[in-house]
Amino acid sequence: MWIKINSKIVKLVVIFFMFTLYAGCGQDDGQSQIFYEINSIYNITRTSATFEGTLTSSSPRTDIKAVGYSITKTSSNDFLNNSISTFSDKKSGTITCKVTGLSPKTSYYVATVINFKDGTIVTGESQKQSFRTL
Repeated sequence: MWIKINSKIVKLVVIFFMFTLYAGCGQDDGQSQIFYEINSIYNITRTSATFEGTLTSSSPRTDIKAVGYSITKTSSNDFLNNSISTFSDKKSGTITCKVTGLSPKTSYYVATVINFKDGTIVTGESQKQSFRTL
């Protein structure tokens, strides 16, 4: 009797875990399948710069509101509070944006930014790049 009850419980537990694993395989966690990186910073002048990056996704996304770049004078990864942002109308492929109003002879840091329709903002702080205006 004990062995039969035990084997039924084991079977139920195994079925439960298999179902849980199967149910989670195709789900998108909302951001893990998007890749956005800076390819180049060019046309740097005394007060402006142009950024070009690539946004790719392994699945179609309809929840992206805006894509662009965030620029700050500090390297402290404060790209949401103390920054200048510029956005593109494009939401996939090559994203090119120009930022103006920069200070001459100043070092800046730039990171990618994705703004989702639900208000979530994701920055590529870990892959930030630096540049200096002329």
